[in-house]
Amino acid sequence: MARANDPEIPVRRTRLLDALVGVLAVSLIIFLVITMGVRSDEQAVHSLCQERLMALSLAQQSYLVEKGKYADNLLDLVPYLDKRMPLVCPITGHKFEVFVQQERYIILAPYTPYNVNTGDASW
Repeated sequence: MARANDPEIPVRRTRLLDALVGVLAVSLIIFLVITMGVRSDEQAVHSLCQERLMALSLAQQSYLVEKGKYADNLLDLVPYLDKRMPLVCPITGHKFEVFVQQERYIILAPYTPYNVNTGDASW
């Protein structure tokens, strides 16, 4: 039994507060699920860029074995790649670049931290 000095909280107000807390909890869960999905999508795109760089590096090695030198043009590597593989980085949409200097090569994804330097990945 309530004392005379204790203020009683109306039932409608407590139900309203419970509903508000429930809505906030659901909103927080939805926000977390969406941000986790965005992060996993972003990681997948970065991983795809790295996979393409490694495929280009392997193609460069095959080109060296067959031709005795490194290819200085990405189009020369196409016969050694999966025919459906685009020569662009999925992160930026820019075409990969290849540079050859004597016995070394570097394949890079412009505007990203990723490159392969004579078979050694930067990540």
